[in-house]
Amino acid sequence: MPFALTRADQFRPIPPPAPGTVEWSRQIDVLIKTSGALTDAQKAEAEFWGIFSMAPAPQLIEMTKFVSNTNDLRLDDDVKLFLVASNAILDASIAAWDAKYSYDYVRPITAVRALGDTPISAWHPRSLPVVLAYSTPAATADAKDAVAVPAGLGEVRAADWEPYLPTPPFPAYVSGHSAFTAAWARVMELVTGGPDFNFHVTVRRLYVEQRELAQPMTLFYPTFAAAAEASGISRIWGGVHWPADNERGQELGRKVGENAWQRAQQFVLGAASPATAVFATLHPPFWFHDNEMSDRPAHFEAASGLAVDLPPGGVGVWRSIVLDAMPAGAYELKLKTNVTGDQPIRLTVAIEPSEKSLDDPVAVTEAVVPATGSDGVVTIPWTSDGVRSFKVSIKARADGSSARLLISAIKATRVWPAVAGSPRYYEPSSAGQPDQ
Repeated sequence: MPFALTRADQFRPIPPPAPGTVEWSRQIDVLIKTSGALTDAQKAEAEFWGIFSMAPAPQLIEMTKFVSNTNDLRLDDDVKLFLVASNAILDASIAAWDAKYSYDYVRPITAVRALGDTPISAWHPRSLPVVLAYSTPAATADAKDAVAVPAGLGEVRAADWEPYLPTPPFPAYVSGHSAFTAAWARVMELVTGGPDFNFHVTVRRLYVEQRELAQPMTLFYPTFAAAAEASGISRIWGGVHWPADNERGQELGRKVGENAWQRAQQFVLGAASPATAVFATLHPPFWFHDNEMSDRPAHFEAASGLAVDLPPGGVGVWRSIVLDAMPAGAYELKLKTNVTGDQPIRLTVAIEPSEKSLDDPVAVTEAVVPATGSDGVVTIPWTSDGVRSFKVSIKARADGSSARLLISAIKATRVWPAVAGSPRYYEPSSAGQPDQ
């Protein structure tokens, strides 16, 4: 469920280079040449951006703390800063993984190794003596004079090539690091009103090669954009991404960042009307009521939910304010109902377009709720296009006798696509709930 994206593919990039094309061959050549000339500075940068188990999100949150401290922000501004930073990263993750699994693009380790016996000049990992791989007495005796071969550069078979960093087990295109950091960098520019980052970090040890650097290395990122660019290219130095992964990932991230910033400003300026918040707040000014039978007026209350007391033949309506569009997809709106009195209530729940020119509801459900005095659930399925705002109306009618309706809870649940007969995803809050 994105924060500002209307749909996961809103900014989907163009397809990556196809196998057999000139650009495909160029990318393989770049990876091999990069591996064959890998410097300590490049290794240090690859490892720095690969901390936190290769996940850029927690690293970027730590950098957001640095931005807060250097700008001496207080609580109000920190809330706004972390709102837009964390949600830009969230949307970048959704957009990046949409691209990854739409294109299902190969990783460098697979394409380079497919060259087979072709000799290449490349980086190779540290080779350990057999005694460290086998603990049997015989192996120890045979390997007592073995010497570890340090990592370095040399000629290897393409089929034996190893990237500097471990290859993640999911598609390459686009680079998550590139998309995440570019989205983050763009919102940091917008939050602070300028490009300056001035972030320093010192690297003293290369953990992949298990050695100390002769001279500690200081990485310096004068601007937010410089940090994002370094993060993206570090994945090429690490051997786990192609140039196209980085280039298109950076473009995608910047678009996502701009989009997240615009949505965040609606919250900051008070112009946002998120549906989930209104469904969780069942009272005015988010809900208002209306009598449709002036000669048989209903009585409305909004203490423990949306309540209406209906006289015989009375009709009462609760309506929401106009709500921002939900991200594109299928949903179910679930109302927890309770009817008391002498007879059932006829309930009509409609999801309506906010534009007055559009008279047809997006979805409508009619139900007869019996006067049992116990809770029940009325479900309204509907589909959002991710763009149009909407409102909800709940109309209750009592025909022959008086009755009381209470709507004590409203929840919108995403209906995820099914794969092999099972839902592809589950709402975390539905775990262990029999009615979900």
